[in-house]
Amino acid sequence: MTVMQIVQQLFGSMGITMEIFFVTLITSLILGLGLALIRMSKNPILSVIAKFYISVMRGTPLMLQLLVVYFGPFFIFGMQITPSYRLKAVLIGFALNYAAYFAEIYQKQSPEAATDYYLDLSKELNLFNPVPSFDEHKPFIRLNLSGKSYGFCYENADEVALVFAEHLEVPTASILFELAQVFPQYKVYLEGTQIKMAKVDFDEEVLEELTPETQLLSRVTKLKGNVIKLASFNQDELVELLSQYKGQTVYYGFAQRECLAYIVQK
Repeated sequence: MTVMQIVQQLFGSMGITMEIFFVTLITSLILGLGLALIRMSKNPILSVIAKFYISVMRGTPLMLQLLVVYFGPFFIFGMQITPSYRLKAVLIGFALNYAAYFAEIYQKQSPEAATDYYLDLSKELNLFNPVPSFDEHKPFIRLNLSGKSYGFCYENADEVALVFAEHLEVPTASILFELAQVFPQYKVYLEGTQIKMAKVDFDEEVLEELTPETQLLSRVTKLKGNVIKLASFNQDELVELLSQYKGQTVYYGFAQRECLAYIVQK
């Protein structure tokens, strides 16, 4: 075989190599972010599962993982392996492996750094989706909130994020506060029945103290801009206080172990 023939074979395979590279990169970045969020979850069971997965994927050779993905369906389920499955097995094996590595990278950064990275990726690859669903027409981050499956993606380049349930769910205050804890850099709010997140800043200058004497763990203050701020170390107590402000626009937040709610009065 001449040098020219070798070069031709190398360039002939370049297309498949680039396909493997880009598909693996995009898929593992998104899977890695979701895995990192599960690993940092307050749910100990989910966190342990994610930790075990990361340990296994990082502690075993990539070649062994590719062999399991390729031959596993045949030996476990009796499925016939077709030639077209070879490329799929490579893509699946690479994505699962590198997702664990990216999850480790995300964990060592703040949640804001991880979402900033996903936002940049969404801008570069046009992953914005104003009407997301689990049909996965465009990739999104999977979340587990209170044991239920949700998705997370960006609506637009203005860093407005959407959170949507796999099955029909009525958004509750506990879900919104849980999101605020996972993404403390955002304020979580409802637009109709759609859960949204965005960087919303309020003027924290206190104009008036409104805390009821019966509240021991909570504080109610009036801020500039006709905004009422509720802060509490007890989520249930804060939810009870929120019941007094029905019909108002509420932004949920979390900072320094306190649950926060900003009521924008009309």
